[in-house]
Amino acid sequence: MKKILLGLNIFLLTNLIIFSEIRSQINSEIIVRVGSLIVSSFDVQNEIMTNLVLNKKEISQENINNRKNFAIKNLINKTIKKNEIEKFKIEKYSKADLGKYVKKIAISLGTSESGLKEIFKNYNIDYDVFIENYKTELLWNTLIFRIYKDQISINIIDVKNEVEKFLNTNKVEFNLSEIEISNSQYDKNKLQEILSVIKSEGFNIAAKKFSISSTAKNGGLMGWISQETLSKKYLAEIKKISTKEVSAPILNENSVLILMVNKIRESDNEAKEVDNEVRVDQIKKRVLSKKKQDKLSLFSRSHLSNLENTMQIDFR
Repeated sequence: MKKILLGLNIFLLTNLIIFSEIRSQINSEIIVRVGSLIVSSFDVQNEIMTNLVLNKKEISQENINNRKNFAIKNLINKTIKKNEIEKFKIEKYSKADLGKYVKKIAISLGTSESGLKEIFKNYNIDYDVFIENYKTELLWNTLIFRIYKDQISINIIDVKNEVEKFLNTNKVEFNLSEIEISNSQYDKNKLQEILSVIKSEGFNIAAKKFSISSTAKNGGLMGWISQETLSKKYLAEIKKISTKEVSAPILNENSVLILMVNKIRESDNEAKEVDNEVRVDQIKKRVLSKKKQDKLSLFSRSHLSNLENTMQIDFR
């Protein structure tokens, strides 16, 4: 652990020196108006530096330039969400989820929350903006649930069938990452561009650059997903590839998905000494939760896409 922390400290110190030398060179002329809100040059600079530091990437002019388009796209999406949040006067969000997120980021950098604040201070990155941006995501989730909660009914027969499958087969889970782009963006050139970035910089960087999914901020990571909860279309593509391989593009109604299998694990059914009725109830809750979350994610992407098509976005 000491070696890891020492290596991280050296990495941060080296980048801090480089950052202080090139900070003045960052393009400060980009300003975007999204509806009634503004994306300033400070916002773009802050977004780029946050992305580089949190992903432990070298702060070089090349990396800054490479992430500029992603930063602007990300900020436009956040600003669209802020507009909608203000419109609906959404104020409630999960403070527990915010705390978990900050803790997760701090741990990934080998530090505590106070240490994370110090890292931001050293790089002249606005920590409060970082927190507010994640609050925006949580407020957006509240908004989507409020608007679409009456449309997330789940077919109970489907749930029952999935629970029975789960109980009667060994448990296979896939640790997945995703890159999702809209149908309007997708063509052979875009696919080649994405695959090129995956090959040269890694799947997580490509997800941050191109993906419209909410998982983009985590490098496309979806986490562990049970085979039984995956759609037949997704499962068929996943079974064609091995770990660390990328799937062929999966065409959906409104978007195109590229998946990567990070890991696969298989285990026997859960311990039989656990009361079967309790066990079935637990599995049913997990299946229901997953299906509801999938529907909400779909509504979220669709709602954001509709706003993008109707909101005036002016580059200055």
